[in-house]
Amino acid sequence: KARQGNCHIYSVQSGDGSISHSTIELSRLSGTSAEEELANIVVIQHRARQNRSPSEEAEAACAEFLRMLKDGLLPVNREEVLAWHEYIRQSTPLGQQTARRTSAVSWKSVIGMDWEAADRRANAWTEWRFILGGAYGRGETPEVIYRCPEARNLVASMSPKAAAILIERARAPRAEVAEEAADPAPM
Repeated sequence: KARQGNCHIYSVQSGDGSISHSTIELSRLSGTSAEEELANIVVIQHRARQNRSPSEEAEAACAEFLRMLKDGLLPVNREEVLAWHEYIRQSTPLGQQTARRTSAVSWKSVIGMDWEAADRRANAWTEWRFILGGAYGRGETPEVIYRCPEARNLVASMSPKAAAILIERARAPRAEVAEEAADPAPM
């Protein structure tokens, strides 16, 4: 839903961003003006880890965020969101619910996060691994997702450079094992 612009996902985090307390799903921008779009935004769901109810503090943070958003006190990438909606509308055949991302919109502009900062990536993974659960959730890094062919294809379609890096990282341990087997240790 978020990828198609039908909702917006936010995380209630500690001040330093090291702890995620809950996740908020807001409705999509809808209306004929910026003011109407902000007035129409509602919380679809607000959940803590493992789909629990958020704490009172997280609820208060969500309410404050929504109030500030509606009052225009927080920036909204309205033009980018509307451009994405238009792209989806034009590129998706009628009745079809899937779409592919293009380089027209970057992840940083969509989610407002600097993915180049290792600590930010680690904090995001800490939150998302609990959402994914299962074998993926047990992985210490998001590279565990890359074991899935669908994930590899998705990463390759969004960022060939990122896909190449992940492929190289996956090959490195195998190459080290092969080198050790070919070059026995001296006795």
